[in-house]
Amino acid sequence: MSSQEAFSAMEKWRQMKHPNVVSLREAFTTKAFNDNCTSPQSFSLSPSRHIAEERSLTTALMMVYDFHPNSITLEEEHLNPEMMAMTPRRKSPPPIPERLLWSYITQIANAIKAIHSSGMALRGLDPSRIILTGKNR
Repeated sequence: MSSQEAFSAMEKWRQMKHPNVVSLREAFTTKAFNDNCTSPQSFSLSPSRHIAEERSLTTALMMVYDFHPNSITLEEEHLNPEMMAMTPRRKSPPPIPERLLWSYITQIANAIKAIHSSGMALRGLDPSRIILTGKNR
């Protein structure tokens, strides 16, 4: 992927504003991790900051999102192995109440619709990447 393609993709995500999607604030590259591979270029969300990098170290992409304190993932809330250990006879987590399940489904579907309507794709829909920021939110 060229740096210009990457720049335009990050810009689309930065412009995405929806209550069910965590907002991307900034994306930048760094060589601070000292990876020893080759990397052709660097990019930033600001076109004026677009700079060609040296090829000696890999340029890592850093993405900065909104911070939601005290949030947990859907996986931590409902699929946590510790929770299953508290009920030794169960081989699976306790069922999610139907009302709560429908709330999750509606919010996830709204997020997917907003992302697809913006001309983007969602590849990483996984309980470990969905956060709960408040009561059933």
